[in-house]
Amino acid sequence: MQYLKVLRIIHAMKLLKDTDLMVTEIAYSIGYSDISTFGNTFFQLTNMRPTEFKSRL
Repeated sequence: MQYLKVLRIIHAMKLLKDTDLMVTEIAYSIGYSDISTFGNTFFQLTNMRPTEFKSRL
């Protein structure tokens, strides 16, 4: 299960970097139905929020 989480977050990072999709659209596209769960998982694995990651690019 942890492996799947990591793969999803890596894919989300690529989408955040390479597209203009909103964070919610990315969360839904990678299989999260709850945006806060996506945000918390992203934070656990990267130590930053998805919006913070996107703004640093």
